[in-house]
Amino acid sequence: MGVLLVRPAAPAAIAPSGSLADAPVKEVQTVDEQPATLVVTASLTETLSTSMPGMVTSTTCAAGGSATSGSAALSVNDETLIYLATSRPLWRDLAIGDIGADVRSLQEELVALGHAIRPDGRFGSATLRAVVEVARKAGVSDAATWADLPHSRVIWLPASTVQTVTCDRQLGDRVSEGDPVATLVGGVAAARVAPLPQNALSGDRVVVVGDLTLPVDASGSIAAGDDLARLAQSSAYREHLDDTGTGPSGAGPSGDGSAGAGLSVQYRLATPVSVFSVPAASVYDTHGASACVVADGQGITVTIVGSQLGQTFVVPEQDQKLRHVGLETKDAPACRK
Repeated sequence: MGVLLVRPAAPAAIAPSGSLADAPVKEVQTVDEQPATLVVTASLTETLSTSMPGMVTSTTCAAGGSATSGSAALSVNDETLIYLATSRPLWRDLAIGDIGADVRSLQEELVALGHAIRPDGRFGSATLRAVVEVARKAGVSDAATWADLPHSRVIWLPASTVQTVTCDRQLGDRVSEGDPVATLVGGVAAARVAPLPQNALSGDRVVVVGDLTLPVDASGSIAAGDDLARLAQSSAYREHLDDTGTGPSGAGPSGDGSAGAGLSVQYRLATPVSVFSVPAASVYDTHGASACVVADGQGITVTIVGSQLGQTFVVPEQDQKLRHVGLETKDAPACRK
């Protein structure tokens, strides 16, 4: 049973006690934070590729550096290409009137980059203006002349910021469509809390990895692809790879995609919930996390969720409100049938 991190809630109403052996109960807020292990399955390394053939005339790539959506990538034949992290890679030129899932994913990324447009899946004048502004800020000299978005001027990123392991093209190199220009730190194919902490309070959960907070589903898995990408690019995960000797590719020593030993995380509720703080002496007939307390002369079944400094944190069955509990438990009534 771990120590619960709690903060005071609004004072609970305290009913008059019929006995000096009764103690008032405090209602507190908790996120039920518990240490856990995140088991990560790494994917193979990914590459960034260009759709424009020609000669590399400039590049921002740096081995061990990063690439960020909305910034300049490199120039081919003196035409600047920009990075964009869309949920669906761009595969065609996009002009006014085009519709589709690729348009919507572009619009969603433009919103993430600070542009007030509506992601409706239709490439309109507002979307074009946002594209031109992104390109202009990235240093694309001919952006003002764009009447559409040429997909050959975009290098797709799998996340908003990625770490580059190597730069595969240098100044003066010739490139063809589809040629790799950079290799990324290996991604994450799956990540799951295993084993799940016992007696965890029910509710939506997150894992905290360094300074990153990611939602998990009921099985403890990080389900969203973008969240897996954020994990893969986080400093905490990269340090984990270094510590376990996995290396920048994300593949384990056996080459099977294993990320070695599990990653230490905190497993907690996404939103604080209320629990009741009672004196440890008021808790009796304990079986695992199930126990009893006396309230209003009746035995009440509670679930123990933690303890701290002589106090036990409990959740009563059926969302009952505890106002005071009895301290005399020697002849206390049974709370179970």
